[in-house]
Amino acid sequence: MVETVTEELLQGTDVAVAEEGVTRRPWYRRVGVWPACLLVVGVLVVAFVGVRRSITPPTVTYTYATLNQGTLATTVVATGPLQSAVYGASFTINGTLAEIDVQVGQSVTTGQVLAKLTTTTLQDGLNQAQAQVASAQANVASAAVTVDNAAIGVEAAQTTLNNATTNLANVQTVTKAQLAVAYDHEQAA
Repeated sequence: MVETVTEELLQGTDVAVAEEGVTRRPWYRRVGVWPACLLVVGVLVVAFVGVRRSITPPTVTYTYATLNQGTLATTVVATGPLQSAVYGASFTINGTLAEIDVQVGQSVTTGQVLAKLTTTTLQDGLNQAQAQVASAQANVASAAVTVDNAAIGVEAAQTTLNNATTNLANVQTVTKAQLAVAYDHEQAA
């Protein structure tokens, strides 16, 4: 009769009972472990993709043109070296000329400023790059907060699991004692 009662009490549970007591579930079968792991992995993937996108360098293209003496009739936006039969000039960035400091046919020296570019486009690019850096830093901070919250959730779930395991052990101990008393009464009768 004791075996039947024990089987009825444990029917529908997936906790194994041995003579010494309750065996614990493996860590990977405990409640809350897998959702917390998936949450941490998801946060790390989002943070990695966000940082990766914010640091990709822009592509640079070069366009070449031949210079002729005369009146400039068209606007050319290009980067790279400028080739001419008279002198060689190269620009490291593209932009719009704000002023030209030399005249046609004028002799120039090494290091002399020939022309100046407007800085509006350059300033816009700098502002955009600074905004991307700030956004990436905010994404990293947000991901760190999410990871911290997930760790707190895992700790709370572990505490709940530990309390439930303790309660189950207490109930089983009391139940075993009651069954033993009932068995002793039945044997005595």
